[in-house]
Amino acid sequence: MKQAQQTEENSRLESEAREDKGKQSALPFPVSLNSEYGGERIALAIYLGNLSVAGLLLTLMLWYAMQRQFADPALDTNKLTSVISRTLTLPVFCLAMYR
Repeated sequence: MKQAQQTEENSRLESEAREDKGKQSALPFPVSLNSEYGGERIALAIYLGNLSVAGLLLTLMLWYAMQRQFADPALDTNKLTSVISRTLTLPVFCLAMYR
C-alpha cells in the first residue's frame, strides 16, 4: 500500500516538473531570436513583449499575494507596494525601448 502511494506521488511530481519545464522555456526563445535577428524590429518586439509579460505576471502574483494575505504578516505593506511598483518598471521600460 505504501509503495503504491509513493509511486503515485512520484508520478504526480514528475508531471508537475514537466509542466514547469514548459513555463521556464518561455524566455530563451526571444533571447536567441533577438541575438540572431537583433536588427529586425519584430525580433525586438517579441523580446520586449516577453519581458513585459514576465514583469506583469510577477506584479500580478505579488498583488494577489497581498490581497489574499498570503505574504508574511510581518512584512511591511509599504515595502510590498514598493516592490510592486518596481516590478512595473520593466514593462514600462520595454514599451519605452520599442518606440
